[in-house]
Amino acid sequence: MIDILVSGAFGFLGKVIVENLSKGNYKIDSLDLDPRATFKYNITQPLNKFAIKYHQVIHVAGLAHMVPKTKVEEKRFFDVNFHGTENLCRALESNPPDSFVFISTIAVYGRDFGKLIEETEPLIGTSPYAKSKILAEKFLEDWSEKNNVNLVILRLPLLAGSNAKGNLGAMINGIKKGYYFNIKGSNAKKSIVLAEDVAELIPELIDKRGTYNLSGDKDYTFEEISSVIARQLGKKNIRSIPNGLVKLISKVGDHIPFSPINTDKYMKMSKDLTVSADKAIKELGWKPRSLDNYKI
Repeated sequence: MIDILVSGAFGFLGKVIVENLSKGNYKIDSLDLDPRATFKYNITQPLNKFAIKYHQVIHVAGLAHMVPKTKVEEKRFFDVNFHGTENLCRALESNPPDSFVFISTIAVYGRDFGKLIEETEPLIGTSPYAKSKILAEKFLEDWSEKNNVNLVILRLPLLAGSNAKGNLGAMINGIKKGYYFNIKGSNAKKSIVLAEDVAELIPELIDKRGTYNLSGDKDYTFEEISSVIARQLGKKNIRSIPNGLVKLISKVGDHIPFSPINTDKYMKMSKDLTVSADKAIKELGWKPRSLDNYKI
């Protein structure tokens, strides 16, 4: 029996990982704020030492999908993503695991656009989310070396799964309510990965080390992504609006709270942002499936 600890086990990705592990010969402990968790802890606070030695720790818990409006909200990113990682590792030090998998993000690259970004790119993300993840990555690199732990950092792009969060969740909600639109003639592509594919990769990482981008079988345009979602929702027609009009609407949206489109969102919709997963394919045997397998 292989002992595994999953932090954030009741979150968006954590639930998919636990569900997949439950099919194998694993004893799974969960660390979460959810009352069903094996260890109901807030990782922003020091944790009790773990008595058991885990074969693998999968650190999914983190704060994302929030635009901070105050210094207090900015601090939350560092409390959860950075200091939470420190607290978890301190609690593991008396019995360090063989393997530690950290779920990170391509936001660490600080790029609003770019094609086939590789792991060697500098980490220049400036948002509180990106900075907190960068600090966590650097801490883990030192900690894992000191404690002889196999560390794998997975940098994820847009993540597709049931009850998706963030930009994909907003797209799904917009398509449901009929106010989502594509930019006419835009071929901007995004890297996107299925949560189930990430979950299936996790058990293969116990003896691996390194930092890896993950992406899907190919990069997808917004039209392709929205079409997959629309088919499942029974929506036949997604409007396409001329680029010039969208640009104008986005400028107006900058001055309207909770506007579905503003200049920042327009820029993200109109430019490529893709990462290269060649390293993961070569070293981890990464074989992602088509987005057609996505179930919302």
